[in-house]
Parts: sequence; structure tokens; C-alpha cells
Amino acid sequence: MTINKYLAATITTALVASLATPSYSHADTKEFSDLKEGDAFYKEVQTLVKQGIINGYDDGTYRPNQKIIRGQAAKLFARALKIDTPDNIGSILEHYPDIPAGSEFADAVVKINSEGILTGDEGTFRPSAELTRDVMALWLVRAFDLEPVPDVNVPLTDLDKIEAEYIDAVKILYQNGITTGRNDGSYDPKATVTRGQFAAFMYRCLYQVVSIEAIPSDVIDIEEEVDLEKTVRVALRSGDIVEVDLVWQTDDIDFSEPGKYELEGYLQGLPTVKVSKTVIVEDKPLSVKKIDTPNLSQIELELNHSRYTLSELIDKDTYNIIDSNNKSYDIESIIVEGTRVTLTLATPIENGTVVTLTFNETPLRDIKPIKVLAEDDTAPTITSIKPLNWSRVKITFNEPLQLNTKNEAEVLDRNILAAFKMNNGANPIKSITVKDYGKVVDIQLDRQMKAGENTITFTDSLQDGAGLSLEELEKTFDVVEDKQFPKLIEVKDVKPYEMTLVFDEEITLPAYRPELRFHHTSRSLDATSVFQKNDFEVIVYFDKALVLDEKAAIFLDTGAVIDTWGNESWYTRRMGIVKEDTAVPELEQVTMLKKQETESDFVQVRVEYNEILDSKSATNIENYQVSNSDGDSIDIRDVILTKTNEAKTTVLLTLNAKYGEFLKDTYHVEVNDITDLYGNTLESAAISFTDGSETAPSGFEAFILSDNDKVSFVIDFGREMAEDGPLSIDELSNYAIKINGDEWQLADLHLDPSVDVVIKTYDNGRTAEIIMQKQATGSKWDTLLKAVTDAVAKNDFSNVELFVSKIEDKRGNHTEQWRNEIEITGKDTLEPKHIYATDLQLIEINVDDELIHFNPDDFIIFADKNGDKKADAGERLDFTAELTVDNDTSTIGFELEEELDGRARLDGASIIITSSSSVDTESRFGQKLLLDRIVVRDGIAPKLIKNNAVTASGTPNGSTAYIKLEFTEDLDASTVTRLSFTIDEDGYYIEDAEVDDNIVTLTVDLGDKSLAELKEAGITQIAPISDVNNNITTDLEGEIN
Repeated sequence: MTINKYLAATITTALVASLATPSYSHADTKEFSDLKEGDAFYKEVQTLVKQGIINGYDDGTYRPNQKIIRGQAAKLFARALKIDTPDNIGSILEHYPDIPAGSEFADAVVKINSEGILTGDEGTFRPSAELTRDVMALWLVRAFDLEPVPDVNVPLTDLDKIEAEYIDAVKILYQNGITTGRNDGSYDPKATVTRGQFAAFMYRCLYQVVSIEAIPSDVIDIEEEVDLEKTVRVALRSGDIVEVDLVWQTDDIDFSEPGKYELEGYLQGLPTVKVSKTVIVEDKPLSVKKIDTPNLSQIELELNHSRYTLSELIDKDTYNIIDSNNKSYDIESIIVEGTRVTLTLATPIENGTVVTLTFNETPLRDIKPIKVLAEDDTAPTITSIKPLNWSRVKITFNEPLQLNTKNEAEVLDRNILAAFKMNNGANPIKSITVKDYGKVVDIQLDRQMKAGENTITFTDSLQDGAGLSLEELEKTFDVVEDKQFPKLIEVKDVKPYEMTLVFDEEITLPAYRPELRFHHTSRSLDATSVFQKNDFEVIVYFDKALVLDEKAAIFLDTGAVIDTWGNESWYTRRMGIVKEDTAVPELEQVTMLKKQETESDFVQVRVEYNEILDSKSATNIENYQVSNSDGDSIDIRDVILTKTNEAKTTVLLTLNAKYGEFLKDTYHVEVNDITDLYGNTLESAAISFTDGSETAPSGFEAFILSDNDKVSFVIDFGREMAEDGPLSIDELSNYAIKINGDEWQLADLHLDPSVDVVIKTYDNGRTAEIIMQKQATGSKWDTLLKAVTDAVAKNDFSNVELFVSKIEDKRGNHTEQWRNEIEITGKDTLEPKHIYATDLQLIEINVDDELIHFNPDDFIIFADKNGDKKADAGERLDFTAELTVDNDTSTIGFELEEELDGRARLDGASIIITSSSSVDTESRFGQKLLLDRIVVRDGIAPKLIKNNAVTASGTPNGSTAYIKLEFTEDLDASTVTRLSFTIDEDGYYIEDAEVDDNIVTLTVDLGDKSLAELKEAGITQIAPISDVNNNITTDLEGEIN
């Protein structure tokens, strides 16, 4: 019979090439003189020989290159498919007159015809004709029920030369991986099949996969390793069931987040045979997988994962232990190691008692109470005896003993002291200290032990919590002097500012300032403190501004630690510390600055993070959103990074809302895609704060401008006021003016024929201008003009008063008083808010008003070389100027022809800006912008000098290089660390950074790179740095020369 699809297909059949042959030993092979192991077709021929499908010749040859005839092929098909002889032999042979009954090939022809490989329409069989490749394709497709695979393209180059009868079969053969064609890309349909090729064709069909054992889905916790099947059982067309290796494609899959993951793989050696598996990763709640009482004094819990808050698990109030008699048990200590929690009790549980463990408000609070039987019928034993020096011995037991002493305390109970005797009393015991809550005793002797064998004896008063005495009451041990220095064997729990060092034996720290003997990255970076965690471990802390990274090295001076025999550790340098900081940054706090804390008129919000961040992400305005309780967004004007020397990042958000007008509300600050220096990203976080800056309107100010025919009062209300309605600022009836004791309502004054009074408002109601224009000579105008003119001339406004009645702002907040005096000043000139050099050739003047009649000739800029603050000959600087007006602020930019240094000086001289003798530039109210020899302040952030700013040096074959970065000005050294920069190419490690005025020198470990390769790389600034005037720069880049 043909091989039908008798196996249920669990994958798409006929997708793939043949499977590797089932293994065979040399004992199964039949050696042929012309076909050796390693030759083409050797594996295929030997497999078919083993199956009894094919044989060689009597002379011991196989003749792989001999062409096969159709009769021989028919016999091989019949054997391979195990076809039974049909009953209708005679009727079948009637279709083939060239195949007589009883002839050599008659039986084979009848068999393959009965299974549809031949149809009977061929006319003749032609048994002695050579089997061509197109006929072979047709027979194989029919014999093995091969089907088309629509998704597989057939690129054979001679398809147009294949006869219509065979073309579909050839395509199907290719799509099923049975053939790949000739080396030239053709199929060559009329070429003859050789015996070797026939074996290969048959082998690939017989050992084609038709079904694969179903691969089950897995559900795991986020901390569990994904355990993928390594092999799978497959069914072949031959009927064999074999175990095949699997290759999973998981390189681009990160299982660290919860979710459903669809995995793909394939059979080893058959990349087109696809398999799939579903893995569901869950962030499972913390739970107890197992509970045990190894002895009556301890309870051990095995948790399902380690994503817990350690402080909660080591809090004794987390646990409540009570027995059936309602007796509760206090906890002496809690040790948490990974997923194991060990509770050591202050008093042992009564033997054979069931206790119930419940959990309080912790991650375990949802776990139902757990009952556990505490029983112990095994006597305690000695695990080890270790001499710590000639006069000190440490003994470890397999469980805590009842020593009537607190942990880490000296035994005072005489019975316990008398239970230990060293060398029959020859070495009196001076003291015994209890450690590990009774599992360890540290014995100090009054007299040194001898080298070699020593004996310690115990009494049966040493008992465990069940009252069982120590199993062995005498133990011998050898004392051999330890002359080896303690060695650092592990660095673990590496965090940005600390690490734990593990040594190979018990150690202690030096008595005087041990932190000076520990360093990282460079010997200049000392530890800030060192803490001995236990007998084998110390925790080293470093300056939080000098964070560690994945390649940080730890340096230990000689004598950093001392073992119990007095041996000092040697100088140690350990590289390649793997950083364990995978924690994303945390948004710690958001607060609104009060008006008195900032010079800005716009509301500023301080945002604080728990670590140093990548400056690009921290200052990207797109990463922040601010909204009120109604969900309405508040525009952000600016995000700036503030200078800090602590291991945290603070940014200031400047909102598009002014102080005094910022409604008290609950505001939400959301941050997104914030990245730290280790590449850990805070995808999203939010903090709400309730604050505001909304007060009753008050503190109004005005200045007076006057000429022969006009008087103007320009009033600054400090916020946006109502511009219509009875309480608006453009209502004349709300104002009154008092001159030398005489008071007029402006609405009444407006009716006087000698004076015209009008009000104009600006800046969305923040500013109002009251204009009194002469219309005719009259008593009121003459009185008013003279008083105002005298007041401005004398700068004395005691006899001129301006009042406004109750008015309101745009939010409806009205003045607290019905009558509010407006403070008047004689401000006929305009003062700049800031004058800064913001770049090497740019000076900016900022004015809180809209300027008009701008004239660059109004200004003189000079370098005060002799310090007299006068524009002497040769000191003036040429410039071009441009005015920019944005809402109610103006900026004048002066572009100098000469370049200043980084401190806003020219050849050491201060830059001064002053007004010329005649000034046209003024505010919209007529105030002149007059500058009187003002020194330009430094607002220039440090930059790399333009030419050859970054240079590298070192020996050609050395392992260390030095990169020098030259800046335009001196830097604040406290803002520069080795983490301030990164080299753009992989393979380099910056070990240290030193600052000398305006020069930064980086020490670089080249690894397996060369100095020449380093000079082809670039360097990028990744953390903010500043000059000595706190001008911050970020994101500098340079090419290394």
C-alpha cells in the first residue's frame, strides 16, 4: 500500500525537507567497495539497506553512479512501501503487453499499479528503459501522497521544458523539500536517475515528517526561567516514531514583562519544519510554596518569587505564630535569602505541636493561615569545628541549641559554660559567644592550643529545643596555623553606590578608618564608609555622585581586611564587576515653588528623581504632561536641569501660568520615558500635588509720564484683570485722582471740557493706561498738570494720589478693599531685566515690556580694558542688533564681530553696555531704554573649543589612553565624573576623569582596542556639567583626534 496520511497531522504536512536518518551503528551497515562513509549517498544507501529496501551487487559493489532502469525502480518502490500482491494480477498485466506474467518485474509492476503509482494508461511499461527524473517525480508524488505547498515558490529555471504530465509533480517534489534541483538551478527532467540519486529520493520521502507531538503551553512567574522542550517526538512517513532536537528562536523575546508570548522553533537540521509554543508570563502575587520546621526553633518558608519589599519581610510584625493552646511565639530573627525566609523563634515550639502562621499587612496578607506540625526526634549534631587562631575555636551545630543567651552575646550561664571542656581542661575556656541564634558558638580560650590534634568534650546539658542532648559528647580536631591571606572571592549586590564583598574566610576590618583602604575605578575614589555585614562579608559605600557602572573595578589596599589568624589581605584589583542595577528610575517628589523662591513670573514646579538620569530624557519637554483636576492640560514653557551634587536629578518645569493667577487645585504631573545612566527606563509615572498661587488682587503700581499737553498713568495690576463689567479696569468710574488734597472722580473729570480722559488696556488686562489729554485751558487741567509736572521733576509723589475701587481679575477674584491706593513712581526710563552674554558672540537684553522705535545706534558696547568703565579709544566693539518681541517681553540680541571667552570677557576685560547720548528705543508708553555702563554677566555655557578640542594620547601598544577635552572656560570640577562622557564605539571603558581649570582628562581602558582605533571614534556628553558660574551644558559631541 502507499503511505497514506494515517497519522493525525499536528503540523502542516509536506512543508519540509527530510529528517535526519534514525541512528544506525556500523554493525547495521553493509560495506560496499565503491561507497565509503563520507561519500555522497552513503547515509541514504545504508539506511535503505537496513530497512531491506535496497541491496548491492554480488561483487560487493553498490554502483551509485549506475543508471537505474524502470523495472528495478518498480521493485524498490514495492519493497519500500511494503505493498501486498493484489488478486487481479491478470487484469492489471493486460495493460502492459511488454510485461509477461511470471517475468522478473511483473510482480513489482502489478503492486505499484494497484496503489496508483501507475495508472494503466501508459500503454507499455518499458522495464529496461532508464528511469528519468520527471517520471521519478511523478511516481514519488503518487506513492507518498505528496501535496502542493502554496506558500513555497519554485524557482527551478527549466520549468518551461517539463512536459505538462510531469510539471505539477516536479513542483510538488520541490515544495516538499525532496529535491532542490541541479547545481545550475534546473531540474533536468529527461536526465536519468542513478542508483545513488534514487536512494536519496526514496530516503527523503520515507523519512519526511508527517506529524509532531503537541507541545504544551506553559504558565510561569515573571522570575522563573522559561524551560523550553529540548526534544520532541515526531512521526515519519516510514511509520517510525523518533525523538528530534528542537531549536527555539527566542533571541528577540524578553520574558521579563508579564504577557502572552507565542514562540516559534524548528526541528534540528530542518529549519522549515516549524513548531510553536505558547508561554504565559504572569506577575504572580507573592505566596508561600512550602513551609517546614527543620527544628523546633525555626520555621522556613519557600516563597514563589523574590519580588518583595525586604523591609516588610524582615519586619517581625509581619508574622503571627500561635499554637492550638493559643500560645503565641515571638520571633528572635528573620533571615531572607532569595526566596527562602527563615524565622528563628525566641523560644522553641513544644514538640509535636501544630502551629498556625498568619500574615499581617504585607504582600503576604492575602494568604490564608498556614498550619505546620513542629516535631523533632533527632538529636543535634556537630557540623564542623574550626580553629580561628591558637586560642579561638568556632563550633557549628546542625540546629540551634538552647544556650540561655541572646544572639551575639557572651554566655553567662555557668551550666552552659561548664558543658564545654577543651583538652580535658588544659586550655581553660575564657568566654563563649553565641552566634547564628544558637547554631554557632565562638569559644575564646585562656591558653593557646597545641599544634595537631586537640579534643573538646561536652556534657549532655547541651540540648536542642526538643530537649534532645548533643549526639556526640567528644570530638577531636586538628589545629594547623593558617598562613594564607584572606582572598576576595565574590562581589555581589552591586548598586550604583555600594557593593558587598565576600571573602573566603572569617575577617575583621582594621580599627582605624577602614574606608580609606577601599576604592573603586581609580585609587583616588575612596569609599565613604565600610560596614561588616557578617564574618565573611563587608558592605562598601561610595560617594553617591560617583556612581558605579557595569565595568567598575574595586581596589583593596594591603590590609583592607584581616583574618582571625592576623593575616592581612593583599592588594587586590577586581575588574568586570557585573552591575545589578536593573531598577528603573523613580519619580520621588513634585512640588510647586513659591513666588519668593524664584525670579520667574511663571509658576515653576520642581520634579525630583531618585538617581542621576540621562540628561536628554530628563529635559525633553515631550516627556512631561501637567493637568488640573478636570483633566485640562497646562502648557509647559520650559524644562531645565538644575545643578546637584547628590545622586539624584531635579528638573524645573516652567508652566504657562503666572504666580497670583494659578488657581488652587490638585494638579497631576506625568512623566514618560525617563532613562537613567544604566539604560533603565521609567516608562510612565505620575504624582499629584495640591497647591496654587491665587490671591486677591492687590499691590497695584503705576508710573507717570508727562509732557506739555498729556499726562499718562501706566498701571501694572500684576495679573490679568476683568476688562468689562462694573468691576473692570476699563471703567472710568472706578478711578479717582487726588492732587494736593483735592480729589476728582475720573468719570467726572472726563466731563470737564478742558480735559479728555480715556483708558486703554494691554496684555490681556494686566496693564492699563489712563491718558489725560489737554482740550482747552481750564482750572482743572492747569492744576493737574502743574502738580504732576512738579512731582515728576522732584520725584516726589506725596501730593499726587491715584485710587481704584473694588475691581476683579479674570477668575472673579476681587480686591479685598473697596478703595485701593495705587503706588505711583516717576518712571520715565525703562530698566532691563537681564543683560547676559549667552554665547561667545551674542549678548542679550531682556525687557519686561514691548519696545518700539528700536534703534541699534542707541547702544555702545565696549571692552573695559583699563577698568575705568568708559568707552575709551580702541575699546568699542562692532555689532549688529535685532529686536524680538514676544507678547509683553522684548529681547535685543547683539551679535559681536569679536569672540568673547567663556567668562564673557575679551582678553580679560569686562564687557560693558551703555546708552548713547540720544536714545530712540522706548516702551509703548514712551519710557526710554537707558543703560548706564552695565557690566554684561556671564550666561555662556561651557563648550569644547572649535579646533582639536578632543585629543587622545598614549603608547601605541599600551592598554591605557588619555583623552583631553579642552573647554572654552573653567569648569566646576564637582560636576564632572567619568560618567559624564561616553565613547561612541563599544569596547572602551572610561576609568577616571580629572579637571584642571578648563581641561578634562579622561583615563580610558582600551581593552582589546588600540590607540589608533580610539582616534577614529567620537565622544558624547551624557550627563550635565557646568562652569564656575553655574551655566549648565549638555549633549556636547566631539571627534577624537
